[in-house]
Amino acid sequence: MWSHSVYTVMDQAQSLHDSVNYYHLEDWLVRQVKDHFYEPRLQKVKGLPDQWHMDKNLKYNGHGEVLVNGQAVAPDYQTWIPTET
Repeated sequence: MWSHSVYTVMDQAQSLHDSVNYYHLEDWLVRQVKDHFYEPRLQKVKGLPDQWHMDKNLKYNGHGEVLVNGQAVAPDYQTWIPTET
């Protein structure tokens, strides 16, 4: 099952055990993902969408903004965005 998250490949290495390539990734906030990933777990994408699905509204700040969680950007990415009027 694929996620909606988009990551950048930082580097490629080869397993000493079986000579299979694996990759280290970073999220959009330029933070290294702790695990490494083999090719079958990765999917190359061309270009990036101009709209992102933001998973859920977390809270309003009373100034016309809502705090949203964007899983596609990074698992813990949160930002304030203006509400539509």
